Formats: sequence, structure tokens, C-alpha cells
Amino acid sequence: MKTTLFDLEHARNTNNPETRKRLTGRSVAVIPLGCAKAQVDAEQMLGALASAGYRIVHNPKKAEAVVINTCGFIQAAKDESLRTIFESLKLKETHGVQTVAITGCLAERYAKELAEDIPEADIVLPWSQENELVHRLDASLDIHRAEEPWCGERILLSPAHWAYLRISEGCNHRCAFCSIPAIRGKHISVPLEDLVAETERLAARGVREVNVVAQDTTLWGVDLDGKPSLPLLLRSISRVPGIRWVRLLYTHPAHITDELVRAFAESEVVVPYLDMPIQHINDVILKRMNRIVGRTQIERIISQFRANIPQMVLRTTVIVGLPYETEKRFRELLDFVEETKFDRLGCFVFSPEEGTEAARMRNRVPQSVAAERQAIIMEAQRAISRKRNKARVGKEYEILTERRTGSSAIARSYAEAPEVDGVIRVRGAHLPAPGEWSRVRITKAFDYDLLAAPAGNRPEHAGEPVSVERIPVSHGLARSCR
Repeated sequence: MKTTLFDLEHARNTNNPETRKRLTGRSVAVIPLGCAKAQVDAEQMLGALASAGYRIVHNPKKAEAVVINTCGFIQAAKDESLRTIFESLKLKETHGVQTVAITGCLAERYAKELAEDIPEADIVLPWSQENELVHRLDASLDIHRAEEPWCGERILLSPAHWAYLRISEGCNHRCAFCSIPAIRGKHISVPLEDLVAETERLAARGVREVNVVAQDTTLWGVDLDGKPSLPLLLRSISRVPGIRWVRLLYTHPAHITDELVRAFAESEVVVPYLDMPIQHINDVILKRMNRIVGRTQIERIISQFRANIPQMVLRTTVIVGLPYETEKRFRELLDFVEETKFDRLGCFVFSPEEGTEAARMRNRVPQSVAAERQAIIMEAQRAISRKRNKARVGKEYEILTERRTGSSAIARSYAEAPEVDGVIRVRGAHLPAPGEWSRVRITKAFDYDLLAAPAGNRPEHAGEPVSVERIPVSHGLARSCR
């Protein structure tokens, strides 16, 4: 069963007289599953529960109520969610848990089925109704309040020095393989002033790195101003005092514009790191999957980013085993991965999700063949990653320390996104503390991780200086990125 550490003292907030007045004395554990966007949901739930007087605990075995924030995106995620639900239900018999609540995307997608098939679950609360969580838990635990509970500040599940900033909800794309629009609905942007205010609150709490997430971050603002306005948002949150790194995740190649690239090139806060899932590279597959971009546009974006921002780190994800993926089309994807040499790459096996267009398509790839193709792609990427890491040996980087472990510190540079990329393990005297910035020299490379030593005052071989030199964007990029 997954458990996540977070700041219990902040969760309890017993120094606040208003919180003390509302304390119910009842304990609750929240189990967060799924993606970064779902993690923000879980953090908001924790904030609401703590503000309503619930006592937040790490261990579900020590809780009176267990809330599982589920994922329902692909079959593997659904299986994990169901396993966690049944493990939590067993705690009713073994550890006296009184209430088990199922929330999140699985509850949104299968609320009726979950309620009928798992009657032992006390609460099934779809994602779109999660603002009712406190009321539903109160009713289940027979808690009566003299006044209405209020929703408090979200409690971070990440280390205190970085956080996710979710800038929109839902998705307007209709990719044939994807169930997100059916679960989360259409794209809705969070207003600019709200995002700036949230970034300011995060900075005031000690957050120094903001990781921008959404189903499609590049579409932000289209429903506010009639056109995507992500560069405006990036410039705005980059100006918040205390924020040192802004990292952009979950972009769509269809909306990469010249203005967006300029936001990278001209900012010392927006780090040169782009997460741009391409899903595939064969034009027939891309068209079948309704990706609205082709190979030529993807190649142009990649080459222009690298030409104009040499330190750019590119991360992508691909899917193998999609309908109509012949051996030749798979080999095209493999050749592209080997030629392009992405800094980071994840590979998923196609999961036919009910209600999606791809699930109704014929010409399926056998699961065993798809799994084999996944292994081939990841083996190719492993070799690419190791070679790229070896090229970093001897260079110096600014790092943000995540945690201490034994005689070493676990850290990241601008080139490593939290949770999904490798890490830099720092060894030596005077190790940096969690949340502390320092400079290190890379001493050894592994497939995905790096070993480093404190750099002291040695400025040579700088891999990523504190003040990064940015190269102006050419006019050709404006044409090629549209």
C-alpha cells in the first residue's frame, strides 16, 4: 500500500486557534495514486480535512478513515487502485478502520459500478464532487458540527521546497487512445491572478521550484483570452519573489509557438527543460490517434529548440502496440528514438480503454508483441541515457537537494524533473541540506542517475551556471513551430 510522507505539523496546525476549535479528534489517512495532477487533488483534500479539524496520519493502519484518491486512466492504474481499495477495506477487520472512501478518477469513471460491486466501501465520491468529502466523512463518522467547515490551504505531498502548480483542468483534444476528456471534461484554465496568488502562497511557505502541470499546459488561456497564453503565465509566475525554478511539463507539440520558445530563451527562471509527449512518430499512427501533428512538425520543434537553446533538456513519452502499428511502423519509431536521442523518455504499452475510439479499432497488436516492443524502446533509451550522462562527468551544476540518505544527499539539477527522472547522489564533506541550493561536480555516470561531489569554488566546466546565457530565437523558429 502506498504511503506518502508530508509535513504533519503543517497538517495539524494546532497553533491556529480556529483549527483547534474545530478539531474533531478523528484521524484520517489519504492515499494518493496517479499522476501529478491527481496529487494536487490529494493535497487539496488534505488541506480541507485538516482545516475541518481532522487529524491527519501517515499510516492507514492508524486511521479511523482512509481516503483513496484513485486513478482510472489506463488498465494498470485501475488495477493498482482496486488493489489499494481492497487492502484498505481489510483494515476494517484488522485495524479498526471505520470508513473507507473512494475518490478520484476511478470513482468519476465508475461510480455506479464501484458502489454496486464494492458495497463494503462507505463512500464513493466522483472527482467532480470531491468538495463534498468533508461532509461525507462527517456523516459516515457521525460528526455533527456547529458551523460549516472551510477549505484550507493545500498540504503538499512533495518536499517543502518544490510543488506542482496545476494551471488548468480537462482537455479539448480527442486523442483516440485517451480517456481523460471523458473523466475530466473540457479544458478549463485557472485565471492568471489565481495562479499568481497560489504561486505567491507557495513561495511564502518556502517553495523554490514550481512544476507547471495540466492535461495540456500549452493550451492554457484559450478559454480566457480566445488564444493560448502560456508565455504570459510563465512570465508572471517567474516574477514571484522566492521562485527560482519554473519547470514546464505536459506540453502538446501542436501548440508550441515561437512566443513560448522565447519564454524559455529569455528567462533565467523558466528552466531549459521541456516535457513534450509525442506518443508516436509514424504519420499513419499519429493520424489514426487524432494527434493533429505529424512527424515533420515534431522534428522541426525538436531541432529548433536544440539549435536555439543548446542546454535544452527534452523529455517525451511514446506508446507502442497501438492499433495499426505494423513492424515497419514500430521500427520507424525505434529509429527515430535512436536518432533523436531524447534526454528523457518513457514508453507505455497501449491500453484499450472502453469508450475510446482506439478501443474499437481493429488490427490490434498482440500484448506480448507490444510488451516486447516496449522493452526494445527502453533498452535503446537506456543506452542513450547512459551516454548522455557520461558526457556530464566533470561538469558542474547548480542543484536543489531533495533529502539526505546515509552519507549522501539526493539532489536534482535543472535537467531532472522530480519523481520521473533520475537523481544526482552527492557524496563528500559538508553535504547540502534538503531544500538547499549548492554546486556540485559530476564524478560518475550510471544509466539514469549521477554521482557528484561538492564543487566548492571551482567554476570551470559549468554545466548549468546560476545565470544561464540564453541564445536569441531566430525568426525561422516562428515559422517552424506553428
